[in-house]
Amino acid sequence: MSLPAEPSIAVRVRFAHAVVQHLADREGIDVLHVKGPALSPEVVAVRGGGTDADVWARATDVDRLAQSLLEHGWTRITSFQTGSVFEHAATFHNGTFGYVDVHRSFPGLEASDAFDRLWRRRVSREIAGVPCACLDPVGEALVLAVHAARSNGRPRDMDLVWHSQPGDVRQRIRELASELDAEVALAAAIGELDCYRDDPAYDIWRIQLHPESRLESLRVRMRKAPTVRSKARVLARHLVPNFRYEELRAGRHLGRRGRLEVLARHYRRLIRRLASAILKMRSFSR
Repeated sequence: MSLPAEPSIAVRVRFAHAVVQHLADREGIDVLHVKGPALSPEVVAVRGGGTDADVWARATDVDRLAQSLLEHGWTRITSFQTGSVFEHAATFHNGTFGYVDVHRSFPGLEASDAFDRLWRRRVSREIAGVPCACLDPVGEALVLAVHAARSNGRPRDMDLVWHSQPGDVRQRIRELASELDAEVALAAAIGELDCYRDDPAYDIWRIQLHPESRLESLRVRMRKAPTVRSKARVLARHLVPNFRYEELRAGRHLGRRGRLEVLARHYRRLIRRLASAILKMRSFSR
């Protein structure tokens, strides 16, 4: 008798959403499900259900949600500090359900009450048979657009949520962006970033759209980091690889030798990038 095949990624992602909702309900935590199967059915039909689950909780609740995941068989892959340059999400993994990104904020939506404003607009969708709070169509369009701005533009997403939309829908997205202090991020997504050259967030979104090099990215982020401690975190993120992520990708514990090999590869890449940047500087100076 043959063993049953493992569930597909699409099935695992749906059940990951359902599991997080179950744990959130146990803890009395409000959770918004974003992207993947949490999107409108017509959007999912075009862009698919994603490869991991994305959920968003209030910053005041996110530690309790993370602890609940850890207590129920999930492993933390990245912390909020190491997960991204925006320090907005932590990644968890489970051998059965795959990956979950737990957001405590969403880059580009700068209003302090962005979660609550979107929560009030929420709609309910069943994911793996479990009712889940999801973004309304205008909210999800804004979130996908802002996500596209920091993911090399994502032309398919922008065609879906912006370019193919009538003027009145675009206007509603602009109005929500204004309400959530997301004008700069939306401008980056729709090709209007130059209108915000004097905004403090301009450089951050410029390097998201046009990452000249990791060194340029490091320079901008070091300048924007407000404290010595935050500058140190930015520098560490560039200098130290995520060993836990590398172990998961390799499917084994790396050990001392394996970590040294990962570190060597990481620094070889850094040296190549530094050499390339120096050559470019010399060519410009001639």
